[in-house]
Amino acid sequence: MPPKNRGCFGCGETGHMRRDCPTNAGVSAAPPRGRQPDTKKRPGAPGPERQPVIAKRPAAQHVEASRSVKEASSPHASGRTFASLPLSPFLQQAISSKFGFTFCTPIQGEAIPAALAKAGTADIVARARTGSGKTLAFLLPALELASAGGFLNSACSIVVLSPTRELAYQIGAEAKTLGLVKVVTVVGGTNVRSDVSALGLGGGGGGGGGRQLPTLLVGTPGRMQDLLANNGLGRGMPDFAKILVLDEADRLLDMGFRPEIMRILSYLPPPAKRFTMLFSATFPTELAELTKVALRPNFEKIMSPEVADGSGASSVQPIPQQGLTAPQHLFMEALLSILEARPHATKVMAFFVTARLTQYFAQVMSSMRLPGVVVYEMHSRKSMGHRTKESAKFRSASSDGSKRHIMFTSDVSARGMDYPNVDLVVQLGLPADSASYTHRIGRTSRAGAQGEAILVVANNGEVGAARARVKAPGSEKMAWHTLAATEPRADVQRACAAQGKQINGQAYQSWLGFYNSHLKALRWDKHTLVANGNRWAMDQLGVSEPPALQKRTVGKMGLKGVPGLRVE
Repeated sequence: MPPKNRGCFGCGETGHMRRDCPTNAGVSAAPPRGRQPDTKKRPGAPGPERQPVIAKRPAAQHVEASRSVKEASSPHASGRTFASLPLSPFLQQAISSKFGFTFCTPIQGEAIPAALAKAGTADIVARARTGSGKTLAFLLPALELASAGGFLNSACSIVVLSPTRELAYQIGAEAKTLGLVKVVTVVGGTNVRSDVSALGLGGGGGGGGGRQLPTLLVGTPGRMQDLLANNGLGRGMPDFAKILVLDEADRLLDMGFRPEIMRILSYLPPPAKRFTMLFSATFPTELAELTKVALRPNFEKIMSPEVADGSGASSVQPIPQQGLTAPQHLFMEALLSILEARPHATKVMAFFVTARLTQYFAQVMSSMRLPGVVVYEMHSRKSMGHRTKESAKFRSASSDGSKRHIMFTSDVSARGMDYPNVDLVVQLGLPADSASYTHRIGRTSRAGAQGEAILVVANNGEVGAARARVKAPGSEKMAWHTLAATEPRADVQRACAAQGKQINGQAYQSWLGFYNSHLKALRWDKHTLVANGNRWAMDQLGVSEPPALQKRTVGKMGLKGVPGLRVE
């Protein structure tokens, strides 16, 4: 059995993979932060450096409703009603009473009838972006088919695989809202004993009779595979599973879950004896290979009208986009300038390139204690419990303008998560690739609401690399601006000085790790990387010398012998 990837070969940290390790660089000289701020040169009161330089947008008109209601009533609605679909009365009632729906979204209007018509003879492959209503596009036909087939209350008759814990919980919550069957969600990062208990697998049993097993089992690949192989769930699966859903299939592969998926498939009935629905925003070559083993060969392809084109390059509708260049050590000043220019933006997502950099900047913002600002911190270094609570709080946060809600996040929130009424997405640092940029900006302008996206990159060579990766509908009209501020703000300096040695060291190591994996795009060598990283550490972190790195970390990053590193 191939070993799981439990460490990042970009930054040398454990506990996450390289995919969650995107980052930034900065070389502009500036007074060091935190040690002794020059208050004469950097007054805390608003000064020239605080004047916004990036174009303002008018206040967005919020759609005050739940995500699903907005999908059904937004301009993205297909014009097709749920009442016109061949769904049983109990499902029609659930749609009406639990969600208040009248109209389908485009992918719902396409996928639901196709799934019901093709089940038994062909599988379904649908291309649809997140936020398009695709969860109900597979839940409703799955439940309808289970009812028609007489296995609506049978053990694990419907299995859904999700790439992330947050998305798995979101799918489970939507299924529970329908209130028709027992639903259990199993994800990594939680106590496996709780899942074993919830599934009735304790005592060495295998869920043999399936009496405690849910009808609908949602999970991430790692935990699902563990339960199947090591906790007895696999014993009955060849008889139980009738319907399989692979949600965000492209991301399942991007995150390295192919081995787990293949092992999960080995426990399920063969494709000819089950119905499979695969949903994906893009269709890379690797996904085509997966369809050959996971689906029947004569699968039906469905293309949601919402996706941009058939290339797989983009999956969002045009969103107003702008670019801002700034010294790397003034990214917090850049974010504050953007926010001050947009008082209407009360729900904001700020993406950073790694988990540790997300952590650092979230803590800096929290230390500033800005009136009316609520800070949320979301990344892979946080526990699953924390992430679940933060996600729920941010999703339910009001957009009435009484407070400003800002989620500091890594790419764990880039796909699959749907937060209503996000006015503004700010990306700080070089996007890891074009797909990352596109999916991040897709967190705003959802379900007919207005929004805006701004990319902040350093003026040290990042701009060229960033321009090459900005490929999304509307990006061809993207205007670029320059941050007016050239020196740190005193309040930011004080907040940076309040951060401890450990968080500073983690941020520095993470910064080096990310940019080390993008040297070619940046046209840097190892010496330039270390020089820029050290300058960033002293200017941003406010330290007198760069934090020390462990010898093995330096070796993993291929930086052994590069001048400027402190090795302990």
